[in-house]
Parts: sequence; structure tokens; C-alpha cells
Amino acid sequence: MKTYTVIFAEDVPHYAIGEIRAASKRGAIEAAKAYDRDELFFEPEWQNTVCSRIAEIADDATGKSIALDLALDNYFLRNGGVAERALCDAASELLAVLEAAGRFSWVYNAALTTDIEALRKICLEYAYWWNGRAWPAIAKAKAGI
Repeated sequence: MKTYTVIFAEDVPHYAIGEIRAASKRGAIEAAKAYDRDELFFEPEWQNTVCSRIAEIADDATGKSIALDLALDNYFLRNGGVAERALCDAASELLAVLEAAGRFSWVYNAALTTDIEALRKICLEYAYWWNGRAWPAIAKAKAGI
């Protein structure tokens, strides 16, 4: 039987309370963003860990990794700020829009057909899909850019 070393990891939220003074909501937000957090004492909230994962499993005999970054819960972190968050938030809608594109009533060979009414129907379906579904979903996904 082989021996393996497993490195487990999870992230622990830390909270601190600070106090600011501001003349408006906007001012309060700006003051909070600029707050010198180095002077605060952050308390770990051990009972609310997130991103529980196996960071690595290594073969003790060879030292080689056999697995990396295996999730143990439904949380994940993503870097990228507002633009990436907007894209992640829009992902399910973008998927639904793309799936809807596959349900157009296409003519068997649109390049050779003489069925103008069928081509008209395809054009109208596509225009509705693009203007009413695809373009709004793209705009939503790009909201953070």
C-alpha cells in the first residue's frame, strides 16, 4: 500500500469594524474604500469557511503531485473585478440564448431553396433572436467593461 500526503485548504472570512464620518452616502462609500485597514483587528469567523478544497495530493515515494485543487464545497474564487463578475453573472443567460439559436426552423439547404417564405421566416426568427435575446445578453455580460 502506498502513502500519500494530502494538503487541505479552506478560506476563513475575517471581519473588522471601523468608523467613518461622511456628509453623504457617496462620501461614506469613498471614505470606506480609502480606510486604512492596517489599524483594524480582524476576527476570523471559523464557522463560516469557504472554498474548502484539496490543494494537493502527492506520492510520498516520488514527491510527484497526483492531484491539484479539488473542490470540496460549492464555492470558488475568481479574479478579475467587475468585468469578470458581470460575465459570470450573465453566463447562464448567454447559454440559454445560444441554445435558443439551435431551435430555428432552418430550410434544408437555404443556399439553394426557392422557398422565399421559408427564408423570410428564418430571417425574422434570427432578427428576433439577435435583437431581442442575443444582443441584450451580450450587453449585460459586457456591463463591467
